[in-house]
Amino acid sequence: MNETLINFRFNRVGGVDADRVIDGELVPTTLTDEQVELITDNDAIAEFDGASYDAAIEKSELKSTGLNFNGVNISLNESNQNGLAAIKTALDMAEKIGVNAFPINFNAETKSGVKSAAINDMSEFNDLFVQFFVARQQFFK
Repeated sequence: MNETLINFRFNRVGGVDADRVIDGELVPTTLTDEQVELITDNDAIAEFDGASYDAAIEKSELKSTGLNFNGVNISLNESNQNGLAAIKTALDMAEKIGVNAFPINFNAETKSGVKSAAINDMSEFNDLFVQFFVARQQFFK
């Protein structure tokens, strides 16, 4: 295994983090005191970026809290996005063959675990589908 350390930076608790390059992939790691002592003068250790850290925490909190739908705060994550897309596909198929698929219990990931959100009809599903995708887009601007 070929391994290199790059991108040295102080972390929020005063230690030093770096990216470990393992077979071409970056893996974040916190260095031991012995590893920090081996850093040469030519290797700059970047200062801790508190503003970026705070912004990342805020984004993570917003994403996990998500949006409220029928009393359930649905996290704005990829897993829930994929679940809604799968439900949309199933509803389209059910409509083609004339089957009423409602009510649906969407097992959504939330900040406090998986919770079931009841979707009673196509109007409610469309509302959730659009609200979710619009809210999630803020993380990709």
